[in-house]
Amino acid sequence: MEFGLRQASQSGGEIHRTMIGSPRGWAISLVLALGLLFCLRAADPLVADPALGAVLTAQAARSADTADEALATVDAALLSASDHARSGSAATISGTTDPATDFLAAADSVAGSAPARTVAEGALERLTAIGARLGTDDTPALTWSAADLAALVAQLRSTAGEASAFVLMRQSAEAAMDALGDAAAAINASDLDAADAALARAALELTIVTAWEGRLDTLSVWLDTVNELAAASQAIVDAARAGDPVALAEARSRYATAAEAAALADRALAIALSEGGGAVVAPALASLADARRAVAAARFGLASLSILR
Repeated sequence: MEFGLRQASQSGGEIHRTMIGSPRGWAISLVLALGLLFCLRAADPLVADPALGAVLTAQAARSADTADEALATVDAALLSASDHARSGSAATISGTTDPATDFLAAADSVAGSAPARTVAEGALERLTAIGARLGTDDTPALTWSAADLAALVAQLRSTAGEASAFVLMRQSAEAAMDALGDAAAAINASDLDAADAALARAALELTIVTAWEGRLDTLSVWLDTVNELAAASQAIVDAARAGDPVALAEARSRYATAAEAAALADRALAIALSEGGGAVVAPALASLADARRAVAAARFGLASLSILR
């Protein structure tokens, strides 16, 4: 019996050959060919268009130059500010002159760098955009912002006031000691009026020291001792005026006890002046150093930029 299997097979082969030779088959071949063509094209459009790459590289070089020049101006201003701040710090620690002038000059120098900082930031942003088109992500950024600049200016101006207050406190502490020395000399000379006047000066100076907001534990040790010396001295004067020998003896004994702690109090004052002065000026100096490091990092990044090599 014939089932026509051979005929069906021949018929199927005929259909297969027809499909290959059909327009749909040609379309598939065309898609494959176009896909191969696109795979052979350059992945980077700049490779395919060297002229565009050259233009972008030139733009990058100009932006880098603009940024570096502006950053150099900023760094010079920060260096000047640092010099002023160091001078102000020395004046604060020594207590010989008012440091406010130096810290205000430092603030003005930083404030004056604002336009150059803005130029540098803009040039670096353009450079980053160009770098992205050139396929690089190593373009530097300036991490010291406009807000950071404004904060540093405010900090330096605040430091000027704080440093002046510290120097005034230091000078008042020294003046109080001088006044107590004058009072002791007047008591020994039985010049009670002069002793009263010297003790009044000491009290005024100690009020200024006590009012200083940057109180330290070591300063409190000194104040306790000096206030006791002043109180004992006043008790001696009062007892001498009253002609009370018992009260006078008690006052002299009180003074002697307080005087025994004077050496320790002097050391405490020296520590307080050193620590207090450093605490006043250190934050501003650190902020200036941070700003200079940020600028230096941006300039180093420009010098090592791969697209400009």
